[in-house]
Amino acid sequence: MYKGVFNALEIENCIIKLRVEGSSAAPGFMKPEGIIIYHVPGDVFFKRLLEHDDVPKSLVVPEESLYASRPKC
Repeated sequence: MYKGVFNALEIENCIIKLRVEGSSAAPGFMKPEGIIIYHVPGDVFFKRLLEHDDVPKSLVVPEESLYASRPKC
């Protein structure tokens, strides 16, 4: 989606593009999870999620489990 100098604005642009256009890896999929950012000088990866990025992953309740506890109709 982007290759160049580490830039927070470009990261945000990629997030916006995912929200609007959906996945570029799976065209037509409109609920992508997020992006992976590779910082070359630090040789480190970062993950940026579209949903719940500000919440520790251990506290996010998977959507499937919300429906698992509902009674069957």
